[in-house]
Amino acid sequence: MNKKILIAVHPGFMDTPAIRRGITVAHAADVEVMLYSAVYDEYIPNLCVVDDQIEKMHKKILQSENVKLDAIKSRFVDVAKSVETLSQWNYSIVDGILEAAKSFKADLIIISSTRHKTVARLFLSNTDWEVLRRSSIPVIFAHQHPNKPYKKVIVAVDPTHDNDKAAELENRMIKLGKWICELFGGELHLAHAHPFLGPEMAVDYIIPVSLNDELKEKHQETLSKLAKKHDIPEQNVHFLDGYPRIAIPEFTREMNADLVVMGITSRSFLDRLVIGSTAEYLLDHLECDVLTVQTSHNLHV
Repeated sequence: MNKKILIAVHPGFMDTPAIRRGITVAHAADVEVMLYSAVYDEYIPNLCVVDDQIEKMHKKILQSENVKLDAIKSRFVDVAKSVETLSQWNYSIVDGILEAAKSFKADLIIISSTRHKTVARLFLSNTDWEVLRRSSIPVIFAHQHPNKPYKKVIVAVDPTHDNDKAAELENRMIKLGKWICELFGGELHLAHAHPFLGPEMAVDYIIPVSLNDELKEKHQETLSKLAKKHDIPEQNVHFLDGYPRIAIPEFTREMNADLVVMGITSRSFLDRLVIGSTAEYLLDHLECDVLTVQTSHNLHV
């Protein structure tokens, strides 16, 4: 089955992490590519000019963006199965990206991602975070680092779930991780992080040591079963004792990983505002690229 990838191009920029990563993926896979740019200039609506002049400004800016997209397209023609471009005047960049991806029937979105300041995290206004929350299509968030092939891929899972949707999500995460590894000749690692209290702390928290040990053993057992189900060798299965927000970034650095695959589940607005999301935190603190997979998408790999 043909794969379709939408690459979100930042208006005015000729070279971004998403473009570079898109070229690498297109070179490794037989894919159809769309280069998409959502264009908006917040100053134009405030100008004291008539509507037809504003329309002319829109067309002029879009023409300039199309010239840029054609130049970027020339870098893909020799590596992708097909390439098309689309620029649109759109107040919401996120709406534009997601609507274009849906119309294109994309299997994957690639977007550039940047670190965020504390205030930005509070107001939840950044494009990559909004795409993270709203996209039903898997998304690669490409960071600003050397664009080497994905040779070491870590799938971060929590196999202790008790519902079919979570199990289905992890199956798709692993399946997609394997596809990436096949493209680049990489190796897949399965990682699960969970904090467990040592004997002394267990007593302090009035938690029976036996129960704490039993819980840890259960987590290790379910992780092992998941790995066996997907034919992942034992040496590539990692049980991390610690909070995911801390353990996953540390493990990723130790492994010198190129990509982390994470699952995304729905959260309420209050959850996001008060305590934040583990996925959002990891997106902001992992040094490698991140691939997110939503529960609601039927991924074709």
